Amino acid sequence: MSLVLLLTFAVALKAQQYETQDEAFLNDAAENVMAEIELSGLAIKMASSEEVRKYAQGIINDNKNVKGDLDQMAKDFGFILREGLHKDSKQQIERLAKYSGAEFDREYMNIMVRENRRGISDFWLEYNDGKHASLVLWAGKKLPMMKQHLRLAQETAKKIMGSK
Repeated sequence: MSLVLLLTFAVALKAQQYETQDEAFLNDAAENVMAEIELSGLAIKMASSEEVRKYAQGIINDNKNVKGDLDQMAKDFGFILREGLHKDSKQQIERLAKYSGAEFDREYMNIMVRENRRGISDFWLEYNDGKHASLVLWAGKKLPMMKQHLRLAQETAKKIMGSK
């Protein structure tokens, strides 16, 4: 095999790896955003605390905008996003729906603290290691909003934990 052919193959393989990493980020981010919207919709219906319902509405509002961005970027890059929620996310929503009252509020806020930490980690990784410049820039721009969501989740959790 010629050296030129080997180099061409190596470059194509590397490009495919970059595409796969960014496509995986977009898919995971879109799925997580949809799960947070579903969880927060449930919280608006079932939370006993006005603080929790207010937090949930803010998550829905922000995440609908993020989902629109993700859909547009996937289209721009020629990626196809998975439809629907993963089995784990569906199970998490089903488990949360079994709670009520203050117990529901605590469980929802615990989930949101955990999911926001994970989301920040995922976006930080894309910001540092992503290959598409526009996606890297976008991930970096979303990090402050995500940190605010985490801070608000922690504050809300603290408030409702104190009012047992």
